[in-house]
Amino acid sequence: MAYSLDFREEVVRAHAECGSSAAVALTHHCCESFVRRMTQQMRETGSVAPKSSARIGDQRAYNDKDEKAIRKLIKKKPDVTLAEVAAAIGKPACSGTVCRTLQRMNLPRKKSPRMPPNATALTWSPDAPSGSDASPTGGSST
Repeated sequence: MAYSLDFREEVVRAHAECGSSAAVALTHHCCESFVRRMTQQMRETGSVAPKSSARIGDQRAYNDKDEKAIRKLIKKKPDVTLAEVAAAIGKPACSGTVCRTLQRMNLPRKKSPRMPPNATALTWSPDAPSGSDASPTGGSST
C-alpha cells in the first residue's frame, strides 16, 4: 500500500529541515531509503505523488502485424512451441511474453518441444495381471 500524499510531503519537509534521512525515518517510522527516494523525486519532478505503473499507450512486444504472422504460423503449424513462435517472428521475447500474447489472442500453445518416440520396447506385458499378487518372474514370492 502506498503512503499518503500528506505523509510523503511531511517526510520531504522534515528532511529539508534537519538534513538527516536516518532521523526523519526514525521519527516518521519509515525506511531511510524511502526518505531519500521521496527527496530525490521531489527534486527531480516537483511532486511526491506515487508513480504510475500502468503502461502508456501501446507497449506490446508484438504489434498487429506480428500477431497476424503468429495467427498464420499457428494455423499452419499448431504444435509450434513458444520458443519457436518467438524465433519465427524475429523479435526477442521471453516465453512468458509469447504465452500472454497467445492467451490474449485465444490461440493454443505448446509448452515443451516435440520429443522423438521412445525407441525401447515394452518391458511389461499388457496382458499380465495387475496388482501386488502378480510376480514379475511368474513364481511365488516366498
